[in-house]
Amino acid sequence: MQPAPRLLFVADVGGPATYHVGDEAMLLANLDGFRERLTGLEATIVSRDPAWTARHTEAKSVLPFGFPEAGRASDDDRQSMLDRLLADAEQGRVCSEAMQAIADCDGVVISGGGNLSSTWPEHVFERVAFGALARRLGKPVVLLGQTIGPDVSPRIRPLVSDLLRNATFVGVRELPSAALARALGTPADRLFYQTDDAVFLNPVRVEEEWAAELTGGAPWIAITLDPFGQGRAVEGVLAALADQLARLAAFTGARLAFIPHVAGCDAGVGRALAARLPSATPLFVCPDLDARRAYWLTAQASLIVGTRYHPLVFGLAAARPCVGLVTDEYRRTKLHGALAHADLSGCCLSMEQAVGGGLFEAASQQWARREVIGQELVLTRERWRIAEQNRWHRVIAALGVEAVEGMPDAAAAALGRDPSELVPLLLSELESRGAFAAELSRFEAARYGELERYAVSLEAERGALHEATRESERFAVSLLEEVDRLRATCDESERYAMSLREELERLRASCAESECYAMSLREELERLRASCAESECYALSLLQELSKVQTAYEAQLRRNPAA
Repeated sequence: MQPAPRLLFVADVGGPATYHVGDEAMLLANLDGFRERLTGLEATIVSRDPAWTARHTEAKSVLPFGFPEAGRASDDDRQSMLDRLLADAEQGRVCSEAMQAIADCDGVVISGGGNLSSTWPEHVFERVAFGALARRLGKPVVLLGQTIGPDVSPRIRPLVSDLLRNATFVGVRELPSAALARALGTPADRLFYQTDDAVFLNPVRVEEEWAAELTGGAPWIAITLDPFGQGRAVEGVLAALADQLARLAAFTGARLAFIPHVAGCDAGVGRALAARLPSATPLFVCPDLDARRAYWLTAQASLIVGTRYHPLVFGLAAARPCVGLVTDEYRRTKLHGALAHADLSGCCLSMEQAVGGGLFEAASQQWARREVIGQELVLTRERWRIAEQNRWHRVIAALGVEAVEGMPDAAAAALGRDPSELVPLLLSELESRGAFAAELSRFEAARYGELERYAVSLEAERGALHEATRESERFAVSLLEEVDRLRATCDESERYAMSLREELERLRASCAESECYAMSLREELERLRASCAESECYALSLLQELSKVQTAYEAQLRRNPAA
């Protein structure tokens, strides 16, 4: 009996604070797929929040190596960190849980995503590190459902090339990604053109009362927008989108609901959009949902509109018409690629087309054809399912964790697809890229004119500010002079107060002396009063004695008149 296979999954996932429905959906779908095919699978997931991820996936989880993101470090810093990791591995030093997880696994699975791009150097270095360390330990590496580029700088290019050239399987979601992968050295027999990893994710019903109310009545349209910019331009875009969505709701009789896909990010855009819709067209902003519930809820809508990738994936998988809105070449590559798998690439609009009236036109056409589109997508989904079985055979064989019988010949079809399927897709991609480039040129020309006008207004504003600054300087000078006068007055006041305090001290001393003199006078007065009392007593005694003498004399005269 073979031991249980052990796989290490690298994905851009974390806890609820940074929850991203698309990244979590791809990881969960890959876990589902491997668990269905590999009995007793022991999975370990790289996550920014290992405890949360382990609890919600019933798998082990470890922290990533932690390459600093763009803006917090340079590519030189990230390269130095990568070199240290490789040097530690060369010396047999295991310096982190992630490195130990590589040593313990049978293979490394890099889950789907669109982060092999210069925009996210931290993700590139992270995946390159896992790939290089796995290769040094003799462990196979497979990449599933990737968008590669389109921006791959000269500094990042050799790193991505090294990862792709040494992988045993590389799944790409778009033909431009396939072309870039080949240009970077990916062997043709290891390259597979696939739908997104999350197409066949197992959904979970949303049981809350608000969901029952939303999905149990009239048809509704699901909307997901990312924060695609800032400033006055975005205000105008949101206002234009709100106007067309209100028209669409009136035209279709459908309600509108906003499904956020990134925690703490998308819901704010939903509220801003709701504030710009008329009161007769309310927009319900759904709470944040996990990937399986977001998949289920999206599948209940009648039409999906958005700038994010996975709402379209979920909608197409549920046989629902979709309209994608793109603001740059990266988003165009992804959303056009998702719609191309369903032969609906014409429903990918630039934002300039959308705000110019194209959103209502495209969405209303999709609405009118939704039953036909749904029937076609049901058949398309069956083709996807067959291609998906083929892909899983190749993935498991590439990992070498279990013998696969009846695996199709790798050389039988380019990119794992019949060449007849690829030609119209290539033509569609070329047409879309050319149209987007032309639209972008017109937009840039219009933006240049707007910028010129804005520059003129800024120059006028600068002159007014210059004059205001000069006036402020003159006022500041007068204030400083006034301050100097006040300081002089304060100094004089302080000197006068000091003289008053000195005079007060002299008066206090004089009062003390006066009090002492008065006390001595009171004491002298008391003595005089006592002396006077004694004198009065003596005088009284003299008077009494004189009275006695007088009386005796008068008595003697009476006895002897002759005397």
